[in-house]
Amino acid sequence: MRGDPSELSTVYYVIQSKIAALAYPGYRKAYKKQNSKPKIKLVAIAKNEAAYLAEWVYHHLYFGIAAIEVHYNGCIDNTLEVAGVFKKEPVSFINADAVFENSRAKPQIEIYRDAFGKAKKEGFDHVMFLDIDEFWVPYDLTTSLPELVQSAPYFDVMSFQWANKVQDHEAFSPALGETINVQPARQLKSVYKSFITPGLLNPHNIMDNALIRIDSSFNRFIPTNRYHSLAAKDSLASKAFILHRKFRSQLEYIASLDRGVTARGKRVASKFKSNRAGFENKKTFEVVAFPAQSLANYRESMTRKLRHLEEQGILVRAREAVMQRFYNVLDNVRSASPQESVVIEKILKNITLKEANQALADFRHRNEKK
Repeated sequence: MRGDPSELSTVYYVIQSKIAALAYPGYRKAYKKQNSKPKIKLVAIAKNEAAYLAEWVYHHLYFGIAAIEVHYNGCIDNTLEVAGVFKKEPVSFINADAVFENSRAKPQIEIYRDAFGKAKKEGFDHVMFLDIDEFWVPYDLTTSLPELVQSAPYFDVMSFQWANKVQDHEAFSPALGETINVQPARQLKSVYKSFITPGLLNPHNIMDNALIRIDSSFNRFIPTNRYHSLAAKDSLASKAFILHRKFRSQLEYIASLDRGVTARGKRVASKFKSNRAGFENKKTFEVVAFPAQSLANYRESMTRKLRHLEEQGILVRAREAVMQRFYNVLDNVRSASPQESVVIEKILKNITLKEANQALADFRHRNEKK
């Protein structure tokens, strides 16, 4: 009798990590002898993110990331045009369509697993995984991620807490301003030593108590759930956080509901991303204010680097693709079958845009007649 392939592969990875851990003391000893600033590689997966990629890339280069690798899949926007802008930067774009079409497990985790060994071979000390709507942000807007890592006591894994950005009313607005309104969340994203061979891995953390793990306050990380993906409290962490642009504007949120192109052979139950629970509705938030001069320096750098994309019309075309997805979602709402009712009512909860509410009214009216 054959076992479940995914379960067998999990057992394989865990055994592999246990064997690899025998070499960790030697790697730790060698790292502690280093005097140079740590080199950190950032890896991301992107699907139709052209409107946001440039800001995200330049933001993380500004804060000391040594190299960025973007694995794109299922893109129908001008992602490749955006990629062309970074030919002279330490940024690479990799077509991941084959991984998403052929992976028997979770393609995202498959890409992350491979990134550890690759980063180590390329000479990077650490590797980090973020989505394109996640920004690593130091409160002083001056300290780089390598500087923070270097100032910390030794760790194998350092985890940073989410802060969900809210009150993001303007479409295509920048991630940072003089102040930002956030709702602290317990979710984590982590930076890892590249020598690690992960056993149980998810997008937030490695589930391995043998690793030396700390949070962004440099305190020992103590898991609070089985996936090791949550902090103990939903409060603003010290030193730095992960700004999560969970919703953006209502227009962009609706555009994000478009499922888009799916990999061959992958069946989907809905035309929409049904895991969304509606637009933000919490009235309470905290305000993060940034030092004026640090923000001015950051803005000057970002404006200068993004100017080329503006002048070449690259950002305009990328934003037009978002608008097209917005209208596609509204068209799909109007023409949806009655079976989509629960999903549609859920994902459009708290939306006040006139066009969206009219599409929802049209859907309800059409199905009331049946």
